[in-house]
Amino acid sequence: NNFTGKKVYEKGTICFVLKEVAEKLDLVQKQLEPMGLGLLVWDGYRPLAVQRTFWEIFPDENYVANPAQGGRHNRGTAVDVTLVTLDDGKEVEMPTHFDDFSERAHRTYTDLPAHVIKNRNLLETLMHAQGFEGWKNEWWHFDLQGWEKYQPLDIALEELE
Repeated sequence: NNFTGKKVYEKGTICFVLKEVAEKLDLVQKQLEPMGLGLLVWDGYRPLAVQRTFWEIFPDENYVANPAQGGRHNRGTAVDVTLVTLDDGKEVEMPTHFDDFSERAHRTYTDLPAHVIKNRNLLETLMHAQGFEGWKNEWWHFDLQGWEKYQPLDIALEELE
């Protein structure tokens, strides 16, 4: 379920990230649980081969990293996440759906209902507290601080299982 409208991973149920990222996501999850909320991770590590496919379809660095430099997802340091309710797993209302490349998805967009801004701010506050930085054009995208010290990888997900 991405902006290409195509399947880009052979297996889409496992999300890989660096151990440090996983540990920090676990801490966010533990903070959300008393609120009856949890994290849904849409995407994490992305092989460079997949990044090239994304770039061929949508070569706009405002939304898709140029594979020539390697993106943040290619390092295992970025995640695309949202909030869900723990009782039924339903997504909490956010400014847009995942992979929306409109102005509504920008972190600074404010023409939204108050509860949607509150949800977005909650996610951002908890992620920031654990050492993640948000990407300005996508409310769902978070990078581990210091992501640039990691090298881009092109390991197929099947090889990581």
